[in-house]
Amino acid sequence: MKNVAILIDFWYKNSGSHSTNDEAWIIKDVINRINETKEIDTVAISTGEICLEELQNNSICLHTKSKFPKNWKKKTNLILKESSRTKRKCKTHPQLLNKNNFRQDLELFSLHYPFEFPIHNIDCVYMFGCAYDICVKYRPIGYKFWDRQTNCKVYFFDRSCKFSNNTFVDFKTAGTKFQNVAKEKWKYSFEVIK
Repeated sequence: MKNVAILIDFWYKNSGSHSTNDEAWIIKDVINRINETKEIDTVAISTGEICLEELQNNSICLHTKSKFPKNWKKKTNLILKESSRTKRKCKTHPQLLNKNNFRQDLELFSLHYPFEFPIHNIDCVYMFGCAYDICVKYRPIGYKFWDRQTNCKVYFFDRSCKFSNNTFVDFKTAGTKFQNVAKEKWKYSFEVIK
């Protein structure tokens, strides 16, 4: 777990007050970018206000629970508290929960909070998600956490995040200091400048 792709709030339609990911091509593009970026060794799927059924029954969630059992109850309680506050029970897009869509050498987890996993081992995070201006920035393992609380490099690919109004983020003008560091075959990728 050195280079982690973090997927924030890729909700499935009809699973919250707003779904920003109904277009299947966006999910397919995210999966392709992860699979083609050989540096990525781990995928952390982080669906805010995740429904309890998914948390208890999905194979990726169950794998996470078996790998990091110490704080599972604390995590579950926090998610239930947040879900009851917002009245949402969100579901992750099913394409992201299908392990067969990802490279076989990738380890997939359902992670939501920094206390769940060994963040001190991580060198780089690759951010993907929806509602950049709300969720991708401010979720517990959103980019503000990685930028302010760790020494990790934070990368964004062009068209890897959407704003809450469903438009893609243009990282050249996003209001944070980004540096173009094109990686592999991607024409644009951006690193947060610390």
